[in-house]
Amino acid sequence: MSAQMSKVRRLGYHSMRKGDEGTTWWHARKRSIVRKSFALWSTQTMIQSMPSVNLQFEEAEREADADITILWAEGDHGDAYKFDGTGDHTNILAHTFYPTYQETGTLNGDIHLDDSEKWTSDGNGEGTAFSNVFVHEIGHALGLGHSKRQDAIMFPIYKKGVLEHGSFDLDDKCALNWNYIGPSNLCLFVWLMSEVLPRQIEHKASMDIGSNLMSSMLTRRQSVASKVNDLKKKLQTAVIPQCKEDNNVKERFESLLQKKLDFPYESARQYIEAVCNFLNGLHKYYQEEGTHKKEVDDELVTVRMAHDFIREHTLSTHRTSRRQRRRLPTSHGQRHSHTSVFDPRFFDRKFFNHFFTLLVH
Repeated sequence: MSAQMSKVRRLGYHSMRKGDEGTTWWHARKRSIVRKSFALWSTQTMIQSMPSVNLQFEEAEREADADITILWAEGDHGDAYKFDGTGDHTNILAHTFYPTYQETGTLNGDIHLDDSEKWTSDGNGEGTAFSNVFVHEIGHALGLGHSKRQDAIMFPIYKKGVLEHGSFDLDDKCALNWNYIGPSNLCLFVWLMSEVLPRQIEHKASMDIGSNLMSSMLTRRQSVASKVNDLKKKLQTAVIPQCKEDNNVKERFESLLQKKLDFPYESARQYIEAVCNFLNGLHKYYQEEGTHKKEVDDELVTVRMAHDFIREHTLSTHRTSRRQRRRLPTSHGQRHSHTSVFDPRFFDRKFFNHFFTLLVH
């Protein structure tokens, strides 16, 4: 990615333990995990062919020089959220303060971990894999909330197994770049997919954590075509909302744009048209799915074409809003005749085929 397509953000972090302020206490393995976890957020969050933030982290010698303070403590440790002691993954393992938590104070962006937990470095045997929890908490320190996508780093249910060498889901990448670069159509569509697919997060805590992880790992090893087919099967059982005059889907999603994505009132009123076009197009796609011949293409070519298509046709929401009513004649080009997300015809089979490829890649 060229320098023109990325925004560099440098952040410092400092590790300390309650009662040992100002001293170096990490042994080599834990310190290594901290560095590798921050490195993941530096290397795994760029979206190909789109402007992306480039995070660079460095360890600060003093707490005063750090943007993120990592504190290990037990019980009541000076904030409003005391720890609850050793548990079985269902208790509080850690908590993190968003960068905007306080107008004044020192807690913004800080990560607190329960020192009474049995932390492990490899995820084997009894105990909690430190790397998994810490990578997730960094996301909160950067301002990210929880994700509904099970493969996402920001999914709220603990997963056993080491993730320090893993890859980020597109949902994680979009959440970060939405915060630091700004809204984009691609990431709006990714968010819409998480709202459409039923996740039932509250029921997943009772499921076998190891089985969930294995399912996620096996999914990552599948071919792109196989993963797209799995996604389509999930959507076949989903109730895809449609914007109609006799329901409140349009009003509900307009409210979600403001509450969850921080769209200003006027922007939400404008962009709900694009949201409805996406939802109605997705519904139509599955109505027609059985009538189209399945084609097998070269995977690398398919992924490259998907990136090219999305880059050319999904601008930032701000750029699109300024030309939202623009309509290009069909003869203008061969790649995709309808280049505005405010045109219902934009969301055709070609769009969704490319979009699904990026979503699972």
